[in-house]
Amino acid sequence: MARAPSVPHGDGRAMGIQAIGLEPDAGRQHDLLRILGAVFGIALGIGSMVGAGILRTPGAVAAAVPSPWWIVALWIFGGVHALLGVNVVAELFSADPRAGGLYVPVRRAFGDFAGLVVGWSDVLANAASAAALAIVGVEFLAFAWPGVARVALALASATIAALVAINALGIREGRAAQIVATGLKTALLAVIIAGAIFMPSGPTPLENPRISSPVIGAAALFAAYQLVYGAYSGWYGPVYFAEEDVAPARNIPRVLLGVVASVMLLYLGVNFALLRGISVAELGKSDIPVRILIDRMFGPFGAIILALTGFVLVVGCLNSALLIAPRTMYALGRDRLLPRICTQVGAGGTPQAALLLFGAAGIAMVATGSFDAAFRVMGALGGIALLAVDLSLFRLRGREPGLKRPFQAWFYPVLPLAALLIDSLLLCGIVWYDPTSGWITLATVAAILPVWWLMTRARAIATDLV
Repeated sequence: MARAPSVPHGDGRAMGIQAIGLEPDAGRQHDLLRILGAVFGIALGIGSMVGAGILRTPGAVAAAVPSPWWIVALWIFGGVHALLGVNVVAELFSADPRAGGLYVPVRRAFGDFAGLVVGWSDVLANAASAAALAIVGVEFLAFAWPGVARVALALASATIAALVAINALGIREGRAAQIVATGLKTALLAVIIAGAIFMPSGPTPLENPRISSPVIGAAALFAAYQLVYGAYSGWYGPVYFAEEDVAPARNIPRVLLGVVASVMLLYLGVNFALLRGISVAELGKSDIPVRILIDRMFGPFGAIILALTGFVLVVGCLNSALLIAPRTMYALGRDRLLPRICTQVGAGGTPQAALLLFGAAGIAMVATGSFDAAFRVMGALGGIALLAVDLSLFRLRGREPGLKRPFQAWFYPVLPLAALLIDSLLLCGIVWYDPTSGWITLATVAAILPVWWLMTRARAIATDLV
C-alpha cells in the first residue's frame, strides 16, 4: 500500500497530527493477510473459552447450587444461550467480515460513540484478562513447584512477553501457537474425563435420585449462572479474524456453531466426571475440584499433572487475548478512533504496534495489580457489548434491507429476540446483584466521552488536511 503524501513542514497543525499518527495510513506498510481458515477459527474459539475457569468454576457453582440436576441444567442453558448469540453474530459478520470483533456491527448500526464504548471496553477487558491469566498460570505451576510463587509476577510478565514475541513474528506463528495450545488443552481435559469414567466411584446424588435436592433461591441460581456464563464467554473470538478468513461467509457460521457445540460437550463431560466421582457437598467445598480427580488418577504425580494442565489451559487463553485485542485496536485505528499507528501491520500480517501496546498494558497490569478493578466490571461491559450486538441486528435489518447476508439468523425475529431478552436480563441481574459493577460501568462509559471528543476532533482536523 502506498504511503500518504508528505505534509508540508510549514503546517504546524499537520505536523502535530502526523506526530500522533492520525494522518491517513500513518505508519501502515502492509495489510492483514487473508490466510486463515476453519481450523484456526475453531482453535481460536475453543482456546478463548476453555481456560482455568473450567477447573475452578464447577466447585463455586456447586457451592451456590448444591443440586446435581440444577448444575447440569445451568451448564446446558449456558450452551444454549451462547448458541442464540451465535445465531445473531453469524449473520452480522458473514454480511460484513471486517476485523475488529463486536465493535464492527455496533459502530455500523449506532455510530462512533457506541462503537468506541464497545471497542475500548473490549480492549480493557482483554488487558485485564491477560494480566489475570498470566498470574493464574503461574499459580498453577506453584502447585508442583512452590518456589515459583516467589517470582510469580516476573514469570507472569515473562509469559506475556514470550507470547507477544511469538505473535509479533506474524499471524502464521500466532496461528501455529494457538492450534498447538488448543490441541494440548483439549487432550488433557479429554484424558481427565476418560479417566473419571473408568475410575471406580462411590455413591453420589446423581446415582441416587431418592436424595432430595435442596430448595434453590433465585439469587443463588443467578450467581451460579453468572459463573457458568463466564466460562462460556469468548465464543465469538473467531469473528475478530473475519477479514483474514479465506471464506468468511462460509466459515464464520460453521466455526461459531462448532466451537460452542464442542465446548458445551467438553464442559458437560467435565461436570459429569466430577459429579460421578465426587459428592456435591465435597465438590462445593473445593476451589479446584478437578484436583481431586487428578490426585486419584495419578497419585503422587497429581500435582505435576494439575500444574501443567492449568498452565496449558491458561496459555491458550492468553495467546487468544494477544491475538484478538490488537485486531480491535487495528479497527479502531482504521476508523480513526485510536491513533493511526495502531493500523501498522508487519510483513507477517500482525498489527505489531497494537500488539506491543497491548502487551505492555498487560505487563503493567501484572506489575501493579490494577487489573482487579477492571476485572470486576468485565461481566457488565461484556453484557453491554452483547446487548448492543443484538440490537445491531435489528437496526441493520431495518436500515439496510438490501445488504447481502450469506447467513440469515434462523427463525428471525423469534430467536434473536430470545437472545436479546436473555442478554438484557443477564445485564440487569449483574447490575442488581452487584451495584458496584453498575457504577464502575457508568464511570467507564463517562470516561470515554472526553476521549471520543478528542479523537473526533483530531479526525476532523486530519480530514481537513487531506
